[in-house]
Amino acid sequence: MKRFFSLIFIIPIMLMLTEFPSKGMDTVDIFPLSIQRQTISASKFPVVIDNKGNAYVWGQILYKFYSLPQKVLEGVASVDSSNNHAIFLKEDGTVWAMGGNAFGALGNGTTKDSDVPVQVSVLKDIVGISDGFLEGLALEKDGSVWLWGNNNLTPVKIKSLKNVVSIYATGFIDVFLKSDGTVWYLTDEDASLNPKQLDGLKDIMAVSSGYYIRGYGNRDIAAIKNDGTVWVWDHTNTGDSLSQLGEINDVIDSTNASNLMVKRNGDVYLYGQFGYIPTEVYITETKVPTKVSGVSDVIKADSMDSCIAMFEKKTGQYGHGAISSRMQMRILNSGTTQFSS
Repeated sequence: MKRFFSLIFIIPIMLMLTEFPSKGMDTVDIFPLSIQRQTISASKFPVVIDNKGNAYVWGQILYKFYSLPQKVLEGVASVDSSNNHAIFLKEDGTVWAMGGNAFGALGNGTTKDSDVPVQVSVLKDIVGISDGFLEGLALEKDGSVWLWGNNNLTPVKIKSLKNVVSIYATGFIDVFLKSDGTVWYLTDEDASLNPKQLDGLKDIMAVSSGYYIRGYGNRDIAAIKNDGTVWVWDHTNTGDSLSQLGEINDVIDSTNASNLMVKRNGDVYLYGQFGYIPTEVYITETKVPTKVSGVSDVIKADSMDSCIAMFEKKTGQYGHGAISSRMQMRILNSGTTQFSS
């Protein structure tokens, strides 16, 4: 994930790793929950996990720039990143974070930045993570949810949330999928940490959320139904709307509130506004889902403002690069790398 970046230089790279199931899309409805694995994440500094559970980062990390992947943590089951920080879920159920620590985004009780992973306070028995702008979310195996950042220097439990099976954070609108298929959300406008139910949705298998996806002021949620259709809820200053996203179906994964979607056949589709490094300005808008060329056989995708994107292929191959205004995934290095400790 996700958004809000400064001028950076990305060196696209292809990585050959062992395939893991993707996070948040195929969740269980029996508690205690199992660990939800995500092995790729796109941000200022991309993050990947190799087939031995080692986490690697590269790109701009605070005031440093790494052109090649650097190993930062072992025993990792899942990763997620946003803005200028990343969080890691270890196999033992603890959570770690690194990068910028404005407003407590690292969750360790301080606001001091760290270019190495530090342990997030309090958390244990965690099975899922999601990283938002200046915040983080953690899903406990009993279906409860913890939040930190945005001036919460350590995690706090969202007491009214129970039986949650999947989480997705942006920091502006966070979304939660419950075991009964209902969708709940929390916006940055609600200081009471009291999530609301999104009426009109049921039989949901996956959720994502976004900000500034189709116009300034929007806080959007995308929900994928069991039948593969995508439903988008726009929460704006002038009102809310819920509608089915037409001209696409058989979707298994989405990021940034349907901004980037993966179909069951492995094709990747883009929808809404997106930009191109280093302008940080939206230059193109597609009002219907449009296929991204240059990639295929994808099972998981992640993006940051839909400019920087990463994907995981069915073969275990990973790619990282940029989406151009022609909606083409540009990968300059088509080689492969096998990480080892």
